Amino acid sequence: MLITKQELIERMKAYITEHMLSKMDGWQMLVGSIWVNLFATNATKELDKYLSSSAISMLDIVSEDGRIDIDKVYKAFSESKETFKPIVIDLETVGMGKYTFNADDVKIIYQYLQGE
Repeated sequence: MLITKQELIERMKAYITEHMLSKMDGWQMLVGSIWVNLFATNATKELDKYLSSSAISMLDIVSEDGRIDIDKVYKAFSESKETFKPIVIDLETVGMGKYTFNADDVKIIYQYLQGE
């Protein structure tokens, strides 16, 4: 399945809002809400730089018209997910606390990216 950069950004925004911000409260949720909205506004420029890098280019996950092959990325992850250890993402620097990201989160993100 190929999705546009804008679909990627909007669907990641939905994931962050529903799965990360929902676990926060008070000022962390406020700061997180501001961050996710600014992220969505500015992400296209950063995503363009990232997707046009030689490291990403050699993965062949971006089509000629700039859409991203999320199935190819998820398939590659699935083949190695047994070795995936939970990652603690420290968001303290932006006032959002810590978030543990695991293989189940990758599956949920994939579902969001598919538009489910």
